[in-house]
Amino acid sequence: MEYRIDYQPTGRNLNPGKSSGIRWNLNAPNQEMQDRSGYILRMDPMLDYDSIASMIMEKYGNFSCRFCYSPLVMDGKNGSGTKEFLCTKCRRKMSLYNTFELVTFRYRKELTAFLSYIHSSSSEGSASLYGLGVDLFNEMRMSLPDIHYSRNGEPDTVEYDGTRYGIVTIDMMYKGHKGLMLGVSGDMKFGNLGNEDSGEGMDEFFNLLDEQIHTDKIIFLMDMKMSVAHKILEKWNDRAIIILQSHRTWGDVFVYFHREEWFTLHLRTDAFSTVTVKRDESSLLPPGVMELYSGLKGVTHRNPMRRMSEDEIRKIAHNCLDQVRTVDWSAKGRVDFVMAAKLRDLNASLKELERRKSDTESLIKEISEVLSELKEGYRKRINRSVKKKIVNAWRSFPMLRERVSDLSLALLGEPIKDSPGSKKTGERSVRISDPARLIYKGPAADGPQEMKWITGLLFNMFSGKEITTNACEGTFGNMGTLIRSGRSILLERALTKNMLHSGSPEETVAWFNENYPMNDMGRRAERNHRRKLIAGKRYKITYQDRSTVKTERIIDVRERKRKYIIAYCHLRNAVRTFKRSRIKSIEPV
Repeated sequence: MEYRIDYQPTGRNLNPGKSSGIRWNLNAPNQEMQDRSGYILRMDPMLDYDSIASMIMEKYGNFSCRFCYSPLVMDGKNGSGTKEFLCTKCRRKMSLYNTFELVTFRYRKELTAFLSYIHSSSSEGSASLYGLGVDLFNEMRMSLPDIHYSRNGEPDTVEYDGTRYGIVTIDMMYKGHKGLMLGVSGDMKFGNLGNEDSGEGMDEFFNLLDEQIHTDKIIFLMDMKMSVAHKILEKWNDRAIIILQSHRTWGDVFVYFHREEWFTLHLRTDAFSTVTVKRDESSLLPPGVMELYSGLKGVTHRNPMRRMSEDEIRKIAHNCLDQVRTVDWSAKGRVDFVMAAKLRDLNASLKELERRKSDTESLIKEISEVLSELKEGYRKRINRSVKKKIVNAWRSFPMLRERVSDLSLALLGEPIKDSPGSKKTGERSVRISDPARLIYKGPAADGPQEMKWITGLLFNMFSGKEITTNACEGTFGNMGTLIRSGRSILLERALTKNMLHSGSPEETVAWFNENYPMNDMGRRAERNHRRKLIAGKRYKITYQDRSTVKTERIIDVRERKRKYIIAYCHLRNAVRTFKRSRIKSIEPV
């Protein structure tokens, strides 16, 4: 069945006359239920439930079972004083608000409220306008299913030397430990949640890219980490050309391309545009000069510590160590991000001292003492998120990897793991870290044929423009407010809301109808089949913590509260408090 819904959030129409509006579907088993649905869905969504119940009773004389669609009869009142009904066929009992008619109207009301919220109003305003409780509305709003951001369109391509190239700009924006990996090619945009360091989501992202762009070769324009470049080379090998902007030295670009063998072109971002003075000008090549390497040369930071005295390096190391020792790990915000930078500097200092064969015994002893203090001070604490901050930060200190792994084992119950980008595979045929040999430095016009070939391609792409990732930055700017708004909103939900904002009300209703059917409104998808937890019983649960990490646990329930469960956790060998909304599955043991 197909219905039309008026979308007029600021207007009121108390007459349930036929309307013209937005199409959506509702499954009804027979003509009578279809007639009832049609009558209900033409009602003003701002009406309260009592008014709707009176109108239905006046027109039809009864209500219907939402499970088998049979007539219901009055069966007194339930404990809260709400009228209760009994199905004449399946013998189920239900309140007035769980009847077919009221559930259908609630879906109509909630759907229209979502349209108002998404396209014109705040969540509180929408809830108030349509008579929905703010808590209930926010529960529904925060239960939106996860989606992958995508927009169809014609990809950006270029013909050069008899070959068709697809041009893709990729970039990443983070909120907390999760990020959106976005790809833009012409009118085509696609994205996936992930993380450059862990490799999470990268395979799915590149598989989606491969399905969307059908060209002989692909040019990747990016300023992401080297782990992403490794993943590209693993998947496309010599079909890929990577244009990589340096993270550390703005204005530096390395281009990896294959012409019988692998080459690396080193140049400035303004090589094909008006020359501009950069912030790190002293670290860049002179204007008009390029370097060509045989092999793949990684983007390496010119280490300033090599120009420092030993006393200066030790001072940096001790300053970093003092900050790490005195930091409040339980403070709000991403303390681990700030401390990770300090630990990277500490690691670089220690590494440089060892390179100079200087004595590092006392410094290593101090660092070991700090790790021991953390292990003893936080091992018995309940707050796991604080422990994760500590381990996440110390992962940036590989010089004492075994001791950091012991710290992780003591705090989290597991050693630190290698990220996918650091795993060695026998199938990898090329590596960014392979030795490279400088074969030419100077103007492109005087360089070898390989340099002239790649600069000709780059000139076609960037003539008069700097080599940047503005294509992604512009898209991030449009969605940035949504993604960064509020610590409580997850990235998936922000992306969902962004997708709905960018569509018309008609597209919104069609999307809701397909992905969020009536029976799921207001319920979390993973918790549709709930079980009642009984004190004294044992259960196997799937629990998702605030960092969205899921664990399987065996618990013995000791006390039930409205929003929490207090239980003995066999995984942690201790009594823990579990938030009900984070319990994703329950099985009795």
